[in-house]
Amino acid sequence: VARDRVERVGLRAEGVREVLRDRRHDAGGVVELLEEARQVGLDVGEVAQDRRHDAEEVGQALDRAVEVAAAARERAAEAEQAALDALAGL
Repeated sequence: VARDRVERVGLRAEGVREVLRDRRHDAGGVVELLEEARQVGLDVGEVAQDRRHDAEEVGQALDRAVEVAAAARERAAEAEQAALDALAGL
């Protein structure tokens, strides 16, 4: 998904360059050029935000894995303690 957005940003940046070449003598197109340049900047920001979001999801997945492993160890320790208590009661 991020790669697609990067490619779109590249295509939009190329489009802005083409527009700049086409409108060198068109003073009325300046506002439109600024809007297109701003949009390219927004797309770049979206890519950065997506990367941060992906990194957060990886961190959350690692946290869940640690919690699952800890819970499994705790259950094993409780079962072992129950077995020891049963043997001590004999």
